[in-house]
Amino acid sequence: CFIDIGDGTAGLHARLAVSGPGRPLVVLHELGGSTALHGELLAAAAAERPVLAFGLPGHGESACGPAAQGGLAAHAALLLKAIDVCGLEDFDVLGVGSGSALAAELTDSAGTRVARQLLVGPWLLDAVERHEFAASYAPEIAPRSDGAHLFAAWNATRDAELYWPWFRHADAEVVAACDNMLNRFTDMGAGIREIVIPDLELNRVAQAVTILTEMA
Repeated sequence: CFIDIGDGTAGLHARLAVSGPGRPLVVLHELGGSTALHGELLAAAAAERPVLAFGLPGHGESACGPAAQGGLAAHAALLLKAIDVCGLEDFDVLGVGSGSALAAELTDSAGTRVARQLLVGPWLLDAVERHEFAASYAPEIAPRSDGAHLFAAWNATRDAELYWPWFRHADAEVVAACDNMLNRFTDMGAGIREIVIPDLELNRVAQAVTILTEMA
């Protein structure tokens, strides 16, 4: 079903499973996922309680409203509106993976309305890692006339299943050694600049075209 939250969009997509009489459970999926990922979980939990899984803005079948451009607080406020529309008073919250951060924010916003919170595989990042993730985890992928943006999106999706985090493509010890070396240079006053090597850029585009041709 779709829930109209009055933000001018088509609303949030939600999956509702009702069977047991217990306290309702609100399920929040991972960023980049959708409610379709947790069908088995919803069916199992619904044996004891009503379960409501919301598709986050811009995910799955949910509209990409204003909250999709905001942070955790904006998303939590939108979800709380949707929960109010559904008539839920007290409820539990389950956050999966990166959805755990939103579950924590929603719990904080809802106050005593949330009885229990369950976080499955939350991201526990220190200050350095948070800075790194903010800079690299979701790079802007702008459309290009040569279609190279599709290759970039495909690589990011593939690497997300191969590496943690996806933007580190090397052994952890190698990355640490390189980071230490760069830190020593910056401590000595050196600056770090990004450069583009034209020949390598052409190779990247050519590889993208080749792969897209093979996929066609």
